Amino acid sequence: MSKIGVGVIGASPLRPGWAVTAHLPALLALSEYELRAVATSSEASAKAAGEAYGVPAYADPAAMIARADIDLVVVTVKLAHHHTLVAEAIAAGKMVMCEWPLGVDFEQTADLRQTGRACRCWQSDRSSGADGAIDPLCPRPRHSGLCR
Repeated sequence: MSKIGVGVIGASPLRPGWAVTAHLPALLALSEYELRAVATSSEASAKAAGEAYGVPAYADPAAMIARADIDLVVVTVKLAHHHTLVAEAIAAGKMVMCEWPLGVDFEQTADLRQTGRACRCWQSDRSSGADGAIDPLCPRPRHSGLCR
């Protein structure tokens, strides 16, 4: 079975956050996933991330999302950017794992939920970050077969 190609947004080794300290080590340890690209918020951090992880790196997350070999987009950036990035990934037909909370308010969260359900991407009422990781109703991406 082929590996799930992962792109991580927020993977700057210059300002390590959840992506660097938790998500990337976990993904790199799992044989079902393959890190294929990373995106950050600047050219300098993208260059550092590309060198650190040995994959293509982008200062523009949309360019990474558009890659055909990215199946799963992991969003680990500041909350203010969640809605835009998750919506772009869903529109591109990608599976998405987003840190919580999903939106800055109820309206953003409800919008993403509706958008995800419309493309059959939404798996659970709790499918972001820490909540999705422990939700027994939220299947692992390999088993969902959605947004592909």
